[in-house]
Amino acid sequence: MKPHADLTPYPILVASTDDYHDATLRAAVSVQPVSDKYTITCDFTLDEPVIKQLLAEGSVQFATHIECPRTSFRTIVRSTETYVQTNIPADEVSGFLEVCTYLICATPLEGFCSPRFHPDYAGLSFDLETGSILGIAESCRVEIDDDESDEDTASIVRIARSQPAQVDDMSVNTDGDYIYITLTAATYDKYYRTGKGFLNEAVASTIVLPALVVALLRLKESYDPDILWARVLTDWMTVHGIALEDMDLTSIEGQSVLSIAQRILENPIGRALAAIEEADSSDAD
Repeated sequence: MKPHADLTPYPILVASTDDYHDATLRAAVSVQPVSDKYTITCDFTLDEPVIKQLLAEGSVQFATHIECPRTSFRTIVRSTETYVQTNIPADEVSGFLEVCTYLICATPLEGFCSPRFHPDYAGLSFDLETGSILGIAESCRVEIDDDESDEDTASIVRIARSQPAQVDDMSVNTDGDYIYITLTAATYDKYYRTGKGFLNEAVASTIVLPALVVALLRLKESYDPDILWARVLTDWMTVHGIALEDMDLTSIEGQSVLSIAQRILENPIGRALAAIEEADSSDAD
């Protein structure tokens, strides 16, 4: 999300406009891969006395908005410190990251004005709501070097909230490098709540397993070596001695699509039932 200074009725501190004179807001942004995460740092520089005082009072904050459009990952980091550092799990992002930096109101501001406003705003003051953007600093787009040698079946699946037009609770898209599972808003919220706890195994069997079956069926129909998920799955099958042409819908010798999907996910149904049984035993105690 890139905010636009020309969409507000009040002055915005940004290098591309003359809403302020003799005032600056800058941010040096760095994105570095570190082990299993990406470390993002922002070093802010602010030269505007009124806003600096509001920052010291906690009424204004620096905000760093981080987004990965490919995986729908999105977060915002707020701070009153000029140096901000945060870590993003590497398995939650892919392709590229967009980082935007700006100043926002941490509380409502009544009668906001500055002697460094452009003369067109002389004598004017503004009442601003919490979250209103006061300044926009640098933004950047950083390509992520995905190491395919580290790819596994978990890393080629992406689960995201669908657009409002989606009718079915779940849909699967395999047109790109990743197997995209989109869930309606209500279903996604339930997935998010249960998938982080002891029921994560059940979630895998009800959401990821059928999506993987769909992917395997499409893989059998047409193998495209330029698609990442197809290469990862065929590599797994090669290691486990399974040929694409032997994969079947109804085979009873461990070569059926469903059987292979369960083996890839390491028996999610059995693990899901075990998790539910363990939860029932705990409740009984």
